[in-house]
Amino acid sequence: MKKRTSLIVLLLFIFHFSYSANIEWLNGYIVTNESDTIRGQLAFRDGEGDWKECIFRQSEKDVSKVYSPEQISAYGYDSGLFFISIDVKLFKIKQCLFLQSLLLGRMDLYYLDIKKCTEFPDGYAAYIVRTPSGEMMELSDPSKSDNRNVAKHQNRAKLNYLFSDYPTLQESITRIDSNREQWVALFQKYHDIIHNEYTCTFYKETTVSSHWFLTPYLVGNYHKAGFNNFANHNSFMPGAGLVVTRSLSKYTDRNLFHIGLEFSGVSISTHDELGMMDFSTLSAINYYTYENRFVHSKVAPLLEIGLYHGMQFALKNKFERKDEINKVNYSKYYCGLLLGTGMAFRVKSNWIPVKLQYRYMFWGSKPMNDISLERVSGFSLSVEYTFKL
Repeated sequence: MKKRTSLIVLLLFIFHFSYSANIEWLNGYIVTNESDTIRGQLAFRDGEGDWKECIFRQSEKDVSKVYSPEQISAYGYDSGLFFISIDVKLFKIKQCLFLQSLLLGRMDLYYLDIKKCTEFPDGYAAYIVRTPSGEMMELSDPSKSDNRNVAKHQNRAKLNYLFSDYPTLQESITRIDSNREQWVALFQKYHDIIHNEYTCTFYKETTVSSHWFLTPYLVGNYHKAGFNNFANHNSFMPGAGLVVTRSLSKYTDRNLFHIGLEFSGVSISTHDELGMMDFSTLSAINYYTYENRFVHSKVAPLLEIGLYHGMQFALKNKFERKDEINKVNYSKYYCGLLLGTGMAFRVKSNWIPVKLQYRYMFWGSKPMNDISLERVSGFSLSVEYTFKL
C-alpha cells in the first residue's frame, strides 16, 4: 500500500511540474532595441511568465534564448498577441515589464496578468492606461478582484475622470465590466472622436476555434482477479473503447480533457488442490481524465490522470471448493484512480497515442457476503487513433 501511495504522489508531482514547465512553440517575432524585426518561434505559456521574459528561437534546430524587457523592445505572435517593453510606474509595480498591447494611440491601453509567483504572491491583473502626458493609470480587472463590485465602481470613477471632456462616452463607461472587448471599444470610441488629430492601432488576437477530437482505440488490460482474495489469478482482458476529447489549450493540443467508454472481458479457469474456478465477465468502464502533452512537431510525450468507474457483469460463473459448487451472481460496481504515460505520434493532421496506464480500484460493491469477485489494480496498454472533429 505504501508503494502504491508513493507512486501516486510521485506522478501527481510530475504532473504539477510538467504543467507549469510545459510550453507551446508558436510562430512570431521579436523587435530589438535597434528596431530590427527577427522572425522565429516564441514560447507561449498562456500568462505563465510572459510579462517578465520572452523565450525565442529562430528555428526548431536552434537553441532558445531568454530575453528580458530591458534587452528587446517588443515581441509578438502571428496569432495577434503583442507585448511591449514598458517601464511601469504604478503604486504596486515599479519595474520594466512586458505588457500586452491592446491599443496604441493618443492614449495607450495595455493589459497585465501575473499569476501567483515569488515576485507577486497574490498575483496581479489590471488594465493599464498611458495618458498623453506619459502618466500611467491602473484599472483592476474585476473578474480577478477579491471584490468585483468595488473594482467596477473604482474603474468607472477613474474612467469618468479620464474622459471628463467627452460626455458621449458616459454610456460605455457605465456598462464596462471585465470584458476586454468593452475596454477596447471604449478607447476606440475616444479615438474616433479625435480622429482628425490622432490615429490608433488595435492589436486584435486571432480567434481560435475549439478543438474537439474523437478517438477509437484497442486496449489490453492486465489485472489480478479472484474470489475474496483467496483464489487470485492474473488475467489479461482485451477490449476496445471510444474517447471524446476537448482541447483546453489556447492554440495547440497541449492540455486535453477526455471522456471515455471502454468494454473489455476476462475469462479465468483454474484448478488446484483446494478447488476450481471457471468464470468469465464483461466490463464497461467510463472514465474522465486530464492529459498533458509536451508538444513537438511530430511526437508528444504525455502524462494522464483521472478517475474511472464501471460495472462488471457475470457471463459464466462457477466456483467449486471442497466438493461444494457455488454459482454466484458477482455483477458489481467499482471505481478507481487512473494514472498514465505514453507517447503520441503525429500523422498528418491526426495523432496516434500509445499509452500505458496504471489503474487502481479503490472501491467496489460486494453483491454477496460470502463470495464476490475481486478486481484489484493492474496495467493497461492502449493504441489509439485520434480524428479532429
